[in-house]
Amino acid sequence: MNRKTIVLLLSFVGLAVLVLAVKLWPRSGSGPDLRIKGWSEGRKVEKAEEEAPYDRIEVETGGNKVTLSRGANRKWTMTPPEGARADSYKVRQIADAFREGVTSVVSSRVSSGGADLAAFGLDDATRVKVVLSKGGADPVALEIGSVQKPEEGRYGEGDTFVRVPGQDRAYRLIRKDLRRPFEDGIRGLRDRKVFDFEASDVARAEVRNPAAPDGTDRAFALASEEKPGGEAKDGDGEKKKPERAWRFEVPGGVPAGDVRGWLSSMAGLYAQEYVDDLPKDVAIGDDAYAIELKLADGRAVSLALSVTAGDSAYVRVGGMAGYAKVAKYTADQMRKKLLDLHDKSLFRAKREEVEAFDVRDGGKRVAWVREGNGYRAIEPAGMPLNRATVEQVLADVESLKADAFLPPSQVAGADTGLDAPAVTASVRLKDGRTYVLEVGKEKDKGVFYARVTGLPHVATIAQWMLGKVRKSPADLRNKKVFAFAEADVASVDLVHKDETVRLVREPAKAEGGEAVWKATAPQAEAALKPDAVRTLVAALAGLTAKDFAPDKQPAAVGLGGSGQDMSVTVTLADGSRHVLRVSADRKDGDPYAVTPTEKDFKGAVFTLNQYQVRNFQKRLKELQ
Repeated sequence: MNRKTIVLLLSFVGLAVLVLAVKLWPRSGSGPDLRIKGWSEGRKVEKAEEEAPYDRIEVETGGNKVTLSRGANRKWTMTPPEGARADSYKVRQIADAFREGVTSVVSSRVSSGGADLAAFGLDDATRVKVVLSKGGADPVALEIGSVQKPEEGRYGEGDTFVRVPGQDRAYRLIRKDLRRPFEDGIRGLRDRKVFDFEASDVARAEVRNPAAPDGTDRAFALASEEKPGGEAKDGDGEKKKPERAWRFEVPGGVPAGDVRGWLSSMAGLYAQEYVDDLPKDVAIGDDAYAIELKLADGRAVSLALSVTAGDSAYVRVGGMAGYAKVAKYTADQMRKKLLDLHDKSLFRAKREEVEAFDVRDGGKRVAWVREGNGYRAIEPAGMPLNRATVEQVLADVESLKADAFLPPSQVAGADTGLDAPAVTASVRLKDGRTYVLEVGKEKDKGVFYARVTGLPHVATIAQWMLGKVRKSPADLRNKKVFAFAEADVASVDLVHKDETVRLVREPAKAEGGEAVWKATAPQAEAALKPDAVRTLVAALAGLTAKDFAPDKQPAAVGLGGSGQDMSVTVTLADGSRHVLRVSADRKDGDPYAVTPTEKDFKGAVFTLNQYQVRNFQKRLKELQ
């Protein structure tokens, strides 16, 4: 075939395509207009799936057909498969497409079953047929074909080709994409959220796991009661669902822990996909892990889990055909053992119930007892305690939790180290009860074996959690040097080797005004920097010891002689005096210090943070 023949042939084909396009392309005024009245024209609608005047939507495409139905509870279901939930967002899109009506004046004649239907995506294999109805009312039916997308660089929904079933005209809907809800096919209309309840809706839960190695895990049940407290409302004024208190029903007497979190893993279950049949190497038999839930409204929910296969597992839901494929992590969150739902609290005591506390860690011991409105150290005897630190320990005793409780199968034969615990922490309550936490060897990195008297199971505890109560004397000792507040200070004397600075606070001249600081030595000076003086006084009021040096004597670190760098005397409004002596000798840059006036520090040599010291180690010129 020569070049001239090829050119003529291509010209003929191009002309034929043009003629066909002209013949088939919808044109304005070429036939009757399309008019489907909208169900809410000109009115804004928040949730079309609830407000639309339809309770049944039939969708057919590619030889498959499903029916979406709205129940009395305004929820949409989908069949087949039986028991499936419809995606409410997709239902909203479908209802919204008809809200303002469907109109077109651009059309073209088509022949039923002809090739021209395929040109508009309206052939049986491609088109989506939608029928919306309610009760005995006349249905709204429309066949949705292909979408003509906007040209590259232009924006908009595109134009959709549609046909009223049985008619011989294809219409073009300008800038309206009716195909969007069906982009994922029939399966895409199914809600990937498997259930429509919330964790707070569940009143009872029962687990069966016949294949479990430990007998306690093969069957157990939890029950709940509503917590008292009246009708609570949320931020929108809507009535909130009551909170529930959970307990183990079988076996009895076992305290329940985070049951709500476990229930939330089921209430929020999302399927990666739905399948009609399980893969060949996956089974959900009579020995599968199974859960039965009873909801507060009387509904029952049942599910069974396959073992994990790679990074996924499968769920069978009672009353629902097929299976939901879920992520391995999701399956693990649902597949709990009895001890996973056990209350993880170790001491089970309120802070106000604690009478005494005792920690033995290797050769060290720290112990204290509640006395009056405060606390007294038993060991080391007479050690001044930091009240805030002690009360934080009490709060941590109340909230101390195990990382996990271990079933017998995980403890048998293990070298736990609990026969000779490395750490013990004892809590004595006001009613005479005593709990002793014993900590053994490290099980995994940062996690140790542990047990508490009175609890039947060995536990594990994370190192960071243990650190909340594993306290040394240095941790509990009072480190705040002075007990006064900034507002109590009347004067400050800073005695350096070569200069003595005396600062005096003068009362405010007007009620509600601010006091003024002035210098009276080494010379009178009224023009001081307010911020610099405030920082100086605040540093003294909040001064804390960084560390203690029990092996040091004051004279050995330059205190009391020529090695002393400075002394500070703070006089309060009540006339009391508080003295601090700071050495020129340092440990890692931090100066040694003593105070002869503060009872918690008498006879003690300690170091101060060098940066705190810089805030009050001032000469007059630095304050001007």
